[in-house]
Amino acid sequence: MDDAQPFDTPRAQFRIARRGLVRSHPADALRMMRGQATRQAIVGAARQLFSERGCFGTKVDDIATLARVPHSTVYAVSGGKQGLLRTLTETATTDPANEAAIESIEKLDDPPAILRLVAATVRSTQEQFGDVVRVLLNTAAHDKAVCESLAIAIWAL
Repeated sequence: MDDAQPFDTPRAQFRIARRGLVRSHPADALRMMRGQATRQAIVGAARQLFSERGCFGTKVDDIATLARVPHSTVYAVSGGKQGLLRTLTETATTDPANEAAIESIEKLDDPPAILRLVAATVRSTQEQFGDVVRVLLNTAAHDKAVCESLAIAIWAL
């Protein structure tokens, strides 16, 4: 009879380490940092190329080349262009500045002050994520999934 506990399998150990339930080995931390850097490079490359060429004018190979990773890594990390568009949408809609602005607005009772804060927040959001919004708007007209993501993003903002 095998004495191994269910948490002794490599897969279970990975889940435990991923959840931060045990102290990880320095090599694991380095691997995790590299993975995060790879993900950021892919998302950054996608954002740049989508802004320049549009979603349909950008190939996954182009994103991989700019991010300096194999094209299979783009699919593995992000799920391809659709996954990257979702990631960019989530980045824009979950920006902590939006939540902070909403909290500040709820505390105000002076209409001119509320308008100033809303205007400043909209301007900041436009400056920071205007390129993402333009890509989503241009792509949504031709892609039902992006259209649905855009509707959710607009509702979230």
